[in-house]
Amino acid sequence: MTFPILVKLKGHDVLDTAHAASRVLDMMGVHNIHCTNGTYAYPAERTVPTTLAGFQFINDQVASPYDAFLVAVNSNYSMANIMAAKNASATEIAALESEDVRAAKIADALSSQFSSRPVVVLFYHEDTPTRLYEALAATNIHLASLHKWGYGTDPKAPRIEGANNFARVFGFPLPNDVKPVCHDITAQEDQTGVVTVVRLQEQKGAHGKPYISSAGKVQFTLPVGLQIYQDLSTLTLPQPANLPGMKP
Repeated sequence: MTFPILVKLKGHDVLDTAHAASRVLDMMGVHNIHCTNGTYAYPAERTVPTTLAGFQFINDQVASPYDAFLVAVNSNYSMANIMAAKNASATEIAALESEDVRAAKIADALSSQFSSRPVVVLFYHEDTPTRLYEALAATNIHLASLHKWGYGTDPKAPRIEGANNFARVFGFPLPNDVKPVCHDITAQEDQTGVVTVVRLQEQKGAHGKPYISSAGKVQFTLPVGLQIYQDLSTLTLPQPANLPGMKP
């Protein structure tokens, strides 16, 4: 296979989208996918680090070498319904980015960081991705894992939608007090026994540090173009060469 591979798919409905994803992944010889979903309406400095940290954990601890990463993104139609449910102001609605802009924030970063894996982005028109995940589960794709930040992290937390379609489900407590966009309009559910809660502010990876800092910066190495999202104290800088006449 040739990498990096970034695929964005928009279907007429969830069945069309799921079947298109299944065909594309089958052509690439991919049978296992690791998923997350979201609106990605917050600024990149808030959404990109958590997205990278979540998938870095999956990359290190869960995924096999040839598995794909998949991100499901709320479409423009979905976001209109969500904003109405949240009683959003005209100013908030006007500031909302389009589905393509919201998706690009995280898709391009994932494709850069995980250049050895296919990254697939799907859009869904419903308020939640549950029907999309059900449609994907009905194909020949194995839904290996699902992870979410700020959902399913305690018995009173909003639930992780569509969790029953996945072999493994992870909930990551957020590194700050900012609630996800749909936090207040998602039903609470005790998913103990379904969701494995992992604090990525404490969980150390192969790089020897936690995946994300309390300030919301990742603590593993990123490509140069993404290092604005990295805790730069984690960088290992080369030692300066000895100048002429200096002792080593």
